Amino acid sequence: MHMLNDQWARGKFLTVSLNPRPDRMPKGCGDALTFLDGIIAVTGETICCYQIDPAFLYPVYGSNSLNVAKDLIRHIHEVAPLVPVIADINEAGAKHTVERAGKLWFGEMGADAITVCAYHGRFAFLPVLEQQEKGVIVNCRTTDPEASEFQDAIIKDDSDPLMPLYRRVAWRASQYWDENHNCALAIGAKHSHELKEIRNVITQCNRPRVTPFFIYGISSNGPARIEETVKESVANGQDDRGMGFSVVTSRTVLYASQGTNCFTAAKAVAQKINTAILSSRKMQASRIA
Repeated sequence: MHMLNDQWARGKFLTVSLNPRPDRMPKGCGDALTFLDGIIAVTGETICCYQIDPAFLYPVYGSNSLNVAKDLIRHIHEVAPLVPVIADINEAGAKHTVERAGKLWFGEMGADAITVCAYHGRFAFLPVLEQQEKGVIVNCRTTDPEASEFQDAIIKDDSDPLMPLYRRVAWRASQYWDENHNCALAIGAKHSHELKEIRNVITQCNRPRVTPFFIYGISSNGPARIEETVKESVANGQDDRGMGFSVVTSRTVLYASQGTNCFTAAKAVAQKINTAILSSRKMQASRIA
């Protein structure tokens, strides 16, 4: 949280997922690792966080993918030491499995945060929640085509008899998992009104804390509406300070160009998205003030 707050104070709210796809690699920009190193070099000054999903490294590097992820995390910490690195592993195991995952990604791999799925409940995630200097990002509301199959299910809750499951996840993670102030929520940007709804739900408490939102899927409403989606997401997802969030993207930045100008194009798109974030944040923050 200290790292995130420092990044927000610097005006950095964009997270880039470093997900290499062999079928989309730009021509003339090197192999996957060279390409990702180049992306880091040109975007590091704009970025709030970097995110690494080992599932995207495996098709390229096979059994060596964990070593590549480790080297990539170490490289980020060396060239951009103020930028937190998220391991997007969506951990969803029992307690002993989570404990091993925490030792691997927080210990050996050096990640600053991991993503988890909440289905096993708080007890299962205590091994990572108790590590106060590390972050735990709880998958809350996704933009998958059939996400409503379970996430919209109405559940019994004394405080709200019509509470859908995704709101229950947001409430529990923000109020009962966050004893060490190291919990965040992953929420999709496709339905921006739900960001506001979830922000309102988790602030219905007297605890003076802010739960960060990592807002995914800014291209889910179509490439032509990315800036519009970003602005709606920021307006609805930020906290009362105009902070408390990061917009996450991958292919929009990584594959901004298929030519040898891939790095120049990636830098320009990252800056464009961050400008849209800042302009919307300032407008909303001024209305709050």
